[in-house]
This record gives sequence, C-alpha cells and structure tokens, in this order.
Amino acid sequence: MATLCSTCQKKRPQIFVGTCLKCKAVTTSFDFQLCDACAQNLQQCQWCRGPLAATGPAAAVPQTPSPYYYVKGDTDNGSTIKNATAGEQVHIRLSEDQYSGKQWDIKSVGPGIARPSGGGTFIPDPQNPQYGQRTFVFGLKSTGTYDIVMHEVTRNCWGWSGSGGQPAPNGKTWKITVQIV
Repeated sequence: MATLCSTCQKKRPQIFVGTCLKCKAVTTSFDFQLCDACAQNLQQCQWCRGPLAATGPAAAVPQTPSPYYYVKGDTDNGSTIKNATAGEQVHIRLSEDQYSGKQWDIKSVGPGIARPSGGGTFIPDPQNPQYGQRTFVFGLKSTGTYDIVMHEVTRNCWGWSGSGGQPAPNGKTWKITVQIV
C-alpha cells in the first residue's frame, strides 16, 4: 500500500511504474517521487513529499523549482525545457482539424522519456468539434537531454485506430528538447 498524506490519498495515481528520486528504486506509480521504503524512512508522502501527517503538499519540502508537469503547444515548436526532473511530465497539446484527414502522432522520443501508448487524446473545441487539440502525456524517466518529435500522419477513411499512421503529405513536424537533471 502507498505511503501518502491525507490529501494525496484522495488522488488516483497513474498505473505505470516510476523511479524513486532518493534511491532510484522502482515506485508503484509514475506519480510517486519516493518508493514506499524511502517514504516510510523519511516520513514523507510518496507523491508530494510533504509530511505524512500533513493535509496537503508541504511548501518546505519541494525537490525541484519546476512544476510537476509542463504544458507545451503549437507555439512551442523548437523550444527547450530546462532543469526538468525525473518523475515530472510533459503534456503536449497540438491543434488539429478532424476533417483534414491528418492527426498528430509521435515520430520519436528519447530513451529517457516514457512513451505514451495509443494515439493521444483528442479534445474537441466546444464551439466547433471539427477543431480541437490532441494531447499526449510523456513521463520523464532519467537524466539526460532528449527530443520529443511529433508529426502529422494520415488517418484512414474508417477513423483512427491508434498510433503509427503513415506520414501525411505536406504534414507538419513539431519538436521540443527536454533536459532532465
């Protein structure tokens, strides 16, 4: 069972494993910054690293100056995320026209970044569902400098059945660099 503060006990952790920031052991969720043994030893919440008796994340305990996740979009093509930490996430949200026959997909991901499964999640614009954003969530796993490269792929006439489509003719490419310390 997870060692969590009362606030974090109410959250739903992701189901794929992560890495403890203290001892580098495997954690039972990618959301957790500490393994169960380190959390118990330090008397800190596995998720927020706050005191176990706390009702929420403790401001005195943060391990990184950056947020838990970074959001990058259309205008961030070619940018770099600096000083990210293993255990954080990058959320990529790219605009898409459902009638174009094109969809964003992952072209390549550096080895220190967890590749999401599937073709991302399309969130339609409430005013016009033809348009919207496709979101991909990447987990940061290990120290190094890595690229995330996205590209437009062609959907077939029956809709979309997952990632791995053919590159779209005249399709766009989008890239960011992530430095994990």
